[in-house]
Parts: sequence; structure tokens; C-alpha cells
Amino acid sequence: MTATDSTQMDNSLTVSEELGRKHFEDIRTSSSDENGVPQKTCNDCHRLDPEAGLFGSNGKGEFDALAQLFKVPHLRNLYDRVGMFGAFNSPGFVDHLGPQIRGYGYSHEGFTSGLARFVGLEDPIDSPRETFKIEGTPEEERAARRGLVDFMHAFDSGLAPIVGQQLTTRGNQGENSLLTHTSDTHRRSTANNPWQPRRKFSANAHKRDDE
Repeated sequence: MTATDSTQMDNSLTVSEELGRKHFEDIRTSSSDENGVPQKTCNDCHRLDPEAGLFGSNGKGEFDALAQLFKVPHLRNLYDRVGMFGAFNSPGFVDHLGPQIRGYGYSHEGFTSGLARFVGLEDPIDSPRETFKIEGTPEEERAARRGLVDFMHAFDSGLAPIVGQQLTTRGNQGENSLLTHTSDTHRRSTANNPWQPRRKFSANAHKRDDE
């Protein structure tokens, strides 16, 4: 699986992904104070800043009431993780979901089987909705949680969406149509693509050539 499978070719966001981006970057949903008021956005820890080379990690550690200090992980590979297919369904842990296919769970210990459960879109006992508080009607809350899942599946990976695209041609195929398709694909991939070459590093790693 490549990033292209879950990302628009021009790197734009769908309506649901944009809603998720808004809640990820701009709306405080976690780390509630003593009054139950959320104090942090997702982006406060899982920082998305391509110019700084940050794709879901702020480069720091996070205690977060755990037994030990953990480094905040990046999120650039979420599109390639399918979760725990061998997990038991929640609540109740009764119905087995089938054999393990690939991947592992989310959270620091890999216990939560999928992003939908992690953000509380589904309401299992292994990821209570209180972890991420979202205000609004039930419909608005569900749309926001679905948007978070969609946005994180399309999270910037540092590669243009066209990376991983493959075209196969044979001698008896029309080259004109293939070239047209290739040209159109390239045009779409660069129309709104933030991964144009922006930085040219010199021998001095801390300094850019254009400075």
C-alpha cells in the first residue's frame, strides 16, 4: 500500500479530511483540566510542520500519566497500518474478527485495534470517548471523529502522492494514450503539491543555500 491509496493525487483534502484537519490542528480535544475542559489540540504533540520536517511528532517526550516517558511518535505511516485484524470485537470481547493480516494496534502499547476506536468513532471499552472530547450534536460529533480518522489516513508522509504510482505498457498498446495519462497524472500531482523541492541543503547542514 502506498500513500496514494488514501490521498488525493493533487494532495488536496476531501470535505471530511478538512473537517478532521480543523479538529486536529485548531480545536482542543484532549488533556482536560480539573474542570474537564480540554487544554491541548492533537497538533500540540503530534505536530505537522513539513517546513520543519515534522510529520506528527514534536520531537519531545510525553509523560501523559504513563509508567514511563515516551517519545511522541510520528504519524506519517498511519495510512499503511490496518490495525489488529485478529482482535476480539468490543464491547465484550466475544466475536473474533478473523486471522491477523498485517499491522498492529494504536496507542503506546498497541492495544487499540484501529483509528476509529482510538478517536472514539466507535465506542468500545478500550478507547472511551472521554479521551477526545468533541462538542456538538451527536451527528456533528460523529462527523468530526470520522473526519479525524480520514485526515490521519491521509496524513502528510513527506512523499508526493504520485510516489508509488505504476504504469505498465506493452508493445501493442498505444503510446499516445499512455503518455497523455502520464502527463495528466503528473500535472494533477503537482497542482497543489507541497512537496516541490523547497530546501537545498549545503555542506553546512544547518544552513540553506537560499539564505
